[in-house]
Amino acid sequence: MGLDGNTWVMLSTGRGFSSPTAWHDGLFFGSKATLLGDVDGDGRADLVAVNDNDTWVMLSTGSGFSAPAQWSGEPFFGSKATLLSDLNGVNGDGRADLAAINDDDTWVMLSTGSGFFTAPAVASREPFFGSKATLLGNVTGDRRSDLVAVNDNDTWVLRLSTGTAVYAPAQWSGEPFFGSKATLLGDVDGDGRSDLVAVNDNDTWVMLSTGSEFSAPAQWSGEPFFGNNVTLLGDITGDGRSDLVAVNVSAS
Repeated sequence: MGLDGNTWVMLSTGRGFSSPTAWHDGLFFGSKATLLGDVDGDGRADLVAVNDNDTWVMLSTGSGFSAPAQWSGEPFFGSKATLLSDLNGVNGDGRADLAAINDDDTWVMLSTGSGFFTAPAVASREPFFGSKATLLGNVTGDRRSDLVAVNDNDTWVLRLSTGTAVYAPAQWSGEPFFGSKATLLGDVDGDGRSDLVAVNDNDTWVMLSTGSEFSAPAQWSGEPFFGNNVTLLGDITGDGRSDLVAVNVSAS
C-alpha cells in the first residue's frame, strides 16, 4: 500500500482477500500498540490505540471507522505483548478485552461496551510467549480465548482457564510459519475458530485451525498488502470473517 497516512482494508471472502478500500482518512495508532477487536459487542471489530497513559477507540460502522473516543485514562500494556480478545467468562460477553502479556504473567482489563474497567485482573500466572509472535484468539472454537506462541520452528497454544482448571501448553504446528511483515490470528473462514495468518512482502498465507491444530499453509493473496505502521486482522464488517487492515502513518 502507498504510505498515505490512512487506514485501508482488504475484506475476507472466506477463501481469499478482496481489493483494498480506504476506511479512515487520517492518523490513528498507539504509542504502545494498535489493535483490532469488537470492543462494543456489535459484531464488528474496532480499531484500538494503546498509549503510554491512555487507550482510545475508533468503532467500526461496517463501512468505515468512527471518530476516536477515549476508553481508558490509565496506562495498561504488557512487557511482551498487548492484545485484544473476548476474555470474560466461559461463553464470553461478545466484547473484546485488553490483555497485557508480561514476562511472568498475563493481566486483563475487561470491556464494558463503552470503556475498559480500571481494575486489571490476572488471567494467567505462568510465562507464555513466542519468539516470533504472541497472539490471542479462540483457536479451539469453544468460545474461550487462547494464547498462541509462534516460534522460529513451531507454534504452541495455551488455553486460558476461566475457573479452577489448569491447562498445559500444546503444540499445534511443528513447522515454521510467520510473516515477514506480520503474523496474525483471526477467523478468516468464518467457522468460529481463529486461524494463523502470515503477511509477507508480496503475498499472504493462512493456516486454518481444525480445533486441535493448524492445517497446511495456503496462499490467500498474491499481492502486497500491509501498513507502514501496523497490519491487523479482525471482522470489521460483521459477516463472521476476519479482514486485513493496513494502518499507515504518513504520506509518501
